[in-house]
Amino acid sequence: MDLPDFTKESVAQIQILCTFQADFLNSKLLFMSALRGA
Repeated sequence: MDLPDFTKESVAQIQILCTFQADFLNSKLLFMSALRGA
């Protein structure tokens, strides 16, 4: 079963967004813990 192109595009964009948000959260957590440790 092959997905239409727009579906593939949407899935790729969602994956990029999720990765971006995860990276952002990780950076925020690291920043917060660095502030606490300072």
